[in-house]
Amino acid sequence: MSLKSNVKRLIIYAFFGVITTAINWAVYILLQKLSFGITLSNALAWIASVMVAFSTSKIYTFKNKARSFKELLEQIILFIFSRLLSGLLQIFLPTLLLSIGLTHTLFGIRGFWAKIITNGIVILFNYTLSRTLVFPQKNLFNCIKNKLKNLPICSKIKSRKINERSTKMLSNYHTHTVRCNHAIGLEEEYIKRAISAGMTDLGFADHIPYLFPDETHVDGAKMDMSLAEDYFSTLLDLREKYSDKIKIHIGFEAEYYESCFDKTLNKLMEYPLDYLILGQHRVGDYRSPIVFKPTQKEQDLKSYVDTVIKAINTDKFSCIAHPDVINYTGDEEIYVKHMRRLCAAALEFDIPLEINMLGAATNRHYPNERFFKLVAETGNKVIIGCDAHSPDMIINTTGFERCREILNKYGITPLNYLVFKKLR
Repeated sequence: MSLKSNVKRLIIYAFFGVITTAINWAVYILLQKLSFGITLSNALAWIASVMVAFSTSKIYTFKNKARSFKELLEQIILFIFSRLLSGLLQIFLPTLLLSIGLTHTLFGIRGFWAKIITNGIVILFNYTLSRTLVFPQKNLFNCIKNKLKNLPICSKIKSRKINERSTKMLSNYHTHTVRCNHAIGLEEEYIKRAISAGMTDLGFADHIPYLFPDETHVDGAKMDMSLAEDYFSTLLDLREKYSDKIKIHIGFEAEYYESCFDKTLNKLMEYPLDYLILGQHRVGDYRSPIVFKPTQKEQDLKSYVDTVIKAINTDKFSCIAHPDVINYTGDEEIYVKHMRRLCAAALEFDIPLEINMLGAATNRHYPNERFFKLVAETGNKVIIGCDAHSPDMIINTTGFERCREILNKYGITPLNYLVFKKLR
């Protein structure tokens, strides 16, 4: 996370910390005025303040979105556990400070300075636990989990579970159509193939029809905006036709071009667009070379990662397709330094990383094992994507087994479904 992001988060946390602390103090003072004991007053004040702490921390400070009721329940339990620990500090530390002579009076309350010092300690304690345990933004807590997972006995158990759970795909959100000029087959063929493969969700994410600043520029590997209406109407009809067999989602795979991203997205929001996935094939300008070409230049790798992080910060992308597509063949330490930044940014915004079946099936330079080793260390969520340009890629056995092999090697359990980022 950047210094700017850290400072912003600390300011937000401090703001709501003041509110939470004010609630705590108000309840405490009221109960003291009513002649409640110090310990009981502290306990009831803690209960009152913790009621608002969870929602403000989750929504405003850490911007964390639970993917399911189970995950939300886990967060609540962890939050209560962390607050119980800090609650013990808040209940008993003032009494301890009073016993060592910190009995100064403030607001007419004897020993209130002990209360102030305690609250300062508790705020720092709560922030640390929330960031690393309840709403992990970086890799501290996940590194601890992964170290445990990599113990021999844990690895064997994990591999066995992955093999049991990943024998088939339940969803795919990376499907193309003929409109991008390099895919084949009818949409209905893809859908029938997905149904026969046992999928419950199929997302179409054809290459986005960008509105380039240079109106004369044509990208032959992307849909043209004139085809957008047909794209949506066709898929909406098929969604209704197969509604009892499979859920159809409509999205786009997009590069992030800062000069025209907002304009293009605003235009496409005229349609019932469900989601975007990031597929950064070029860096910077839309006329730049594709990043498939091998490079040993650190600047090429840095520029790619910087662009992906800019895209992540829009909070509009539900997944990063083939995040390891940059074909960097240089120094290992440099690769790790920059790609770790990508993983950290994706983790911060809770964006899953795709392991790409098309690349695995056609022996491309991705999926890259050294990248998914980093993913495992950072604790990112991963989803398998078909990147289907023909119906037979849903599902390609060779590509799927290769993806499973990599995930099993690093103890990664793939997601079954995506939760879409809000676009509106």
